[in-house]
Amino acid sequence: MRKIRVAKYIREYLADDPVSSQTVINWIKSGVLKGAKRGGIWLVHVDDTHESMTYQSPKDECFNILMGAN
Repeated sequence: MRKIRVAKYIREYLADDPVSSQTVINWIKSGVLKGAKRGGIWLVHVDDTHESMTYQSPKDECFNILMGAN
């Protein structure tokens, strides 16, 4: 599991979608995304290496959040 900053997460996984960093932080606070605040910096926990039948990439997860499907 990698821990990356919110801005990098948006650049890597949400480049096509107009999502602000505050939106991602709100998703972390509400438990929709895994993440934490370390020393005043919000980090998103990304599990790129996990492969299973139910695995969704972070981009797919965020797309589902934006579309309202849980």
